[in-house]
Amino acid sequence: MATTVKEILIEWLKANGYTGIHSDECGCSIDDMAPCCCSGDNCLDCEPGYWREGWIEDEDEWMEGCFSTKEPTTEELKAKKEADDADAGR
Repeated sequence: MATTVKEILIEWLKANGYTGIHSDECGCSIDDMAPCCCSGDNCLDCEPGYWREGWIEDEDEWMEGCFSTKEPTTEELKAKKEADDADAGR
């Protein structure tokens, strides 16, 4: 059972299909949750999000991977699986 706010947040994110949190300035994954809080930034302003692989059109710009409130597309998920499989030697 989760006992800290960080553990509760991670449980909730996983249960709801998110892969991390993000703000306008940064994003972090469940595996490295809220390292910015240690530097004085306020991670309580972050929103749940998804890591999106590859080149992504987000509003008016293209980014090479980012956290977003938009779910990854089917193509992004397929490309990530293929990359993960290649990394694993499958």
